[in-house]
Amino acid sequence: MDASPDDRALHIAPLYHVGGAQAFFIPHLLVGAANIIRFPWDAASALETIQDERATTLFAVPAQIQAMLHHAEFATYDHSSLSMTTGGAALPAATTRRVLAELCPRLYNGYGMTEASLTLLMNPRDAVRKLGSCGKATLLTESRLVVFDPQRDVLPDEQVSDGEIGQLIVRGPQITPGYWNRPTESARRLRHGWLYTGDLFRCDEEGYHYFSGRADDLIVSGGENIYPSEVEGVLLLCPGVREAAVVGVPDPHWGTAVTAFVVCSDPALTEQKIDGFFRESDMIAAFKRPRRVVFVDDLERNPSGKLLRGELIASLD
Repeated sequence: MDASPDDRALHIAPLYHVGGAQAFFIPHLLVGAANIIRFPWDAASALETIQDERATTLFAVPAQIQAMLHHAEFATYDHSSLSMTTGGAALPAATTRRVLAELCPRLYNGYGMTEASLTLLMNPRDAVRKLGSCGKATLLTESRLVVFDPQRDVLPDEQVSDGEIGQLIVRGPQITPGYWNRPTESARRLRHGWLYTGDLFRCDEEGYHYFSGRADDLIVSGGENIYPSEVEGVLLLCPGVREAAVVGVPDPHWGTAVTAFVVCSDPALTEQKIDGFFRESDMIAAFKRPRRVVFVDDLERNPSGKLLRGELIASLD
């Protein structure tokens, strides 16, 4: 990512967030750029600041991007000065298209974690050609996708083939040596010289990575593996859906049932309309469609903008 003394960098993500701090704030601080901090944040203040301060660059998680794009007066703001970096969660392909068309033409999409800093990054020139990807391994980072099997110690050489989903493991000089006073967790995650991230990806033949979801969020329904991000990407294409989160809920027939939490942009949207959209779509297998839809005003998130899927499941009790 470029960082210039001439930049006016807007910060709306928490500065303890790997993207907000390590990958964005610190680089701009080191080159002497102007750093504008707006946290806590809201969509209106962010759009106003981009316009009034002529912000040249911004880091935002996908939930923040969605909020700005759906703001009632989005089209009235001037954001022509802006380029953007995102991370922290999967950025749906439909949202990527809208960002490039309506918000800014230059978008960096990356993946990282506090234990490893920024490890994958997509060059803006490939944002359309490799839609939905968060790129390749960054400088000094070595990455592999290995078999995901929580029942045994998977070795680093047990790599999956291109197109298959596996757990991302990484190594490099920036990787943490362990977790403070948590030897069991350190031993579980740091093995054979690699950090086992717990995140699932697939990789294409050119080495571009596509996020499938957290291993902990994987839904096994009727004996089939279902990745929430895949179902969420289709949900966001359904007319009237503003935001969506997919979880697995215990079910006597399926074992776990795919359940969707939906924030509407159209109050006339119904569960039947969503089900019909999935049944008519050829974008996703029939067994992956939501068996239940729950309409909510907002999705539970932590201060970093990540979905609290456990809280959503608990709300059904």
